[in-house]
Amino acid sequence: MNLNQFFQIFYKEFGGSDTIPEYFTKLVDCFIRLPSNNEERALEAKDEFNPVQKTPTAIYTWINKSGKAARNMNPKIAKAIYDLGDIDKFKDHFEKVATHQQCEKVRDGLRKFHFDATDDNCFDVSGKLLSKIFEFRARRKNDVKPRDIEEYPFVQDSDIVFLQEVGNKCPLCSRKLITTKNGKKLPQYRIVSIYPRVVESKDADKFNAIKKAPKDKGADENMIPLCLNCANAYDIAPTVDDYEKLAKIKEQALNTYKLDQNLQNTSLEQQIADVVKKISQLNDEDVQGNKAEMNPVAVKEKIPNSLMLQLKVTNMVQLFYNIINRQLVHLSEASGLDLDIVVQQFSIAYKKISKYRNTREEQFQSMVTWLQQGLNLSDSYKTACEFVVAFFVQNCEVFEKVETSK
Repeated sequence: MNLNQFFQIFYKEFGGSDTIPEYFTKLVDCFIRLPSNNEERALEAKDEFNPVQKTPTAIYTWINKSGKAARNMNPKIAKAIYDLGDIDKFKDHFEKVATHQQCEKVRDGLRKFHFDATDDNCFDVSGKLLSKIFEFRARRKNDVKPRDIEEYPFVQDSDIVFLQEVGNKCPLCSRKLITTKNGKKLPQYRIVSIYPRVVESKDADKFNAIKKAPKDKGADENMIPLCLNCANAYDIAPTVDDYEKLAKIKEQALNTYKLDQNLQNTSLEQQIADVVKKISQLNDEDVQGNKAEMNPVAVKEKIPNSLMLQLKVTNMVQLFYNIINRQLVHLSEASGLDLDIVVQQFSIAYKKISKYRNTREEQFQSMVTWLQQGLNLSDSYKTACEFVVAFFVQNCEVFEKVETSK
């Protein structure tokens, strides 16, 4: 944002009947501190303390109604203003005189240039921005970007759950929500209401058709983090398509949390870890010598709509069914593993997962994750866990048959 663009926001909302030079002088008056010594007080008495007090003609060349500047402010004048800058004075003045509607207009004006402004902080952001604009002009630079006024706040502990729900990526543009600078994690996001704070009456039915507005729009269930650009755009002009996308992502995240809570109470016989580890150590000779010639019809009936998963599970069953079965029998005889209990555990886990995961792919991967985490195994054992889950698909504890029309 440059000086002219900044000025347009404030002149439109607070300029009244003032001419451009008159209002620009008032704006600078709001920004510069009070005189602090006899020399400055003498300048104030002669109306010369404000560096633009006697330059109305020049102001017209810096600022105009078209939004384009004919030329830039003289760097010496910009430095003189910057040296007298008082951001708190600027902020306090506008917070006293602005109506709620004017706050919103200033907020929206800043957001159009991707500055992270809210109703509460819009004049604080404006003061920092104006100060940086004068600083840049003193160095013969023009446009100030959001990153130029960032203070690098820390990621709040209360935000971590929200960030985990979206995998630290903006749900709308996939930009990372946390960056690292000088070894510090810096937030590049704002948490927004999924059902927008304000919805045009003509659009309310469309939004409610996807998901009705919650009683409390500030509840955690209605909050999601977006990158600063998307957050500003969504607050200003939310679309039905974006709302639908965000609502689905949040629903999936809440389902994942509920599923995790449910599965915490589903125990798993730890001897199964021996089976997983045994599988991960097998070589090609071990597998080929124990390949089972099995009828894949049961798998096809359970996974009729996903050919890739169907082929994957069928292949796993044919390669490893005999090996896993033999290992389970061995553990039953050697360590007293109760196979009925194991069967029950897999069956219960699947029933819980199927309440929150609709597709076979999601259900299969959730079973694998449950098995891996329940046995406290590293990612190096993930594939072996897939073979064990495939065994229980064939064994009927995972997936029920799907009736298909002939």
